[in-house]
Amino acid sequence: MRICLAAYNHRLAALFDNASRLLLYDVDGAALHPAGEVHPPERGAASRVAAVLACGAEVLVCGALSRCTRYILSDSGLVVWDWVRGDIDEVLSAWSRGRLQDLSMPGCQRAVPCCLRSKQE
Repeated sequence: MRICLAAYNHRLAALFDNASRLLLYDVDGAALHPAGEVHPPERGAASRVAAVLACGAEVLVCGALSRCTRYILSDSGLVVWDWVRGDIDEVLSAWSRGRLQDLSMPGCQRAVPCCLRSKQE
């Protein structure tokens, strides 16, 4: 499986639209292996969505994401973990332990983070 982290500098981008890099990791059991980096187009949700889908990722981990963009990504078959925050190493560690929900952004006012809601309904 391949995961994509929407990053800005050394952290997860607070807003998907502001991500300057898409960091790719291949998951092999509990191990994560760097699989490359993509620099998404600077503007336009459609071109950013296309960049994520073109990199072969099955999972996107990102900060805040518009509902419309989230639906487009989800409808394309991508598993979306949005409203996540933290340094890249912290996010990768949480992923490896199955604890991404521990990194929910303070702005997420839902009792169950968006990324978990669709799995529980």
